[in-house]
Amino acid sequence: MTEYEVNLSEQAAKDMSDIYDYIATSIGMPQTAMEQFNRIADAIETLSQFPERIKVMHDPKRPTIQFRQLFVDNFSIIFVISDKTVNVLRVAYSPSNIAAKLENI
Repeated sequence: MTEYEVNLSEQAAKDMSDIYDYIATSIGMPQTAMEQFNRIADAIETLSQFPERIKVMHDPKRPTIQFRQLFVDNFSIIFVISDKTVNVLRVAYSPSNIAAKLENI
């Protein structure tokens, strides 16, 4: 089976840090924050094997880019596949406006 390289963008890393900080500090649940962070990180790691299993999102503003969205609890991992590399672009709270978060990519 082909192994894909998985790269986390600076923005995706910041998103994960922000999620951790919000749950740990604003909500006051550091243990829950670490557990959520780990679930997201574990899901990202699975993208090294058969990332095509995740369906392509429709983005009418950029129909040539095949964004994919992996759901983890209430969060979305947004990524693209290029050759044998998975580029994780954003990690976002799922009910938020995902399209708006992709505007600056």
